Amino acid sequence: MSQQHGYLPQPVMHMHQAPPPQEGEWESSLMNCSPCDSCCLSLCCPCILMGKTTARLEDPSLRDYGCVNPDCLIMTGITFLGFGFIYITIKRMELRKRFGIAGSGLGDCCVSCWCSCCAVIQHDNEARKRLGEPGKDGHLVQQGYQQNPGMVMPK
Repeated sequence: MSQQHGYLPQPVMHMHQAPPPQEGEWESSLMNCSPCDSCCLSLCCPCILMGKTTARLEDPSLRDYGCVNPDCLIMTGITFLGFGFIYITIKRMELRKRFGIAGSGLGDCCVSCWCSCCAVIQHDNEARKRLGEPGKDGHLVQQGYQQNPGMVMPK
């Protein structure tokens, strides 16, 4: 391109985005007990948190979410029989399959059996990170890098 009236072509700027989460890895740590409300729910009423997470996986906006839903009731019943960890294992395996997270059924069972509260929190955190959370206006708020519009030179 030739130089005209003092104009010098500017080098092309490339925008770099943060890499997307790697498939095959959990984005949430098993020992991450935040946010505090999830931690408290998982310790006192894990069935409510599991029901909310399952509802989030079906509808990320949680528009029709009710605190007591079928998944909450199923987990409550199974937990009273002493087998709540089996339900958590099944839900954990479903989440791994949906998002392509590496792992095994045996690993899921061990985590769910010996650290069920942590497993339920991790399950919820993973769904939040991968699907976003509903904001105050009901629209989903995605976490992570959001690209800003390019700058424009005033004329």
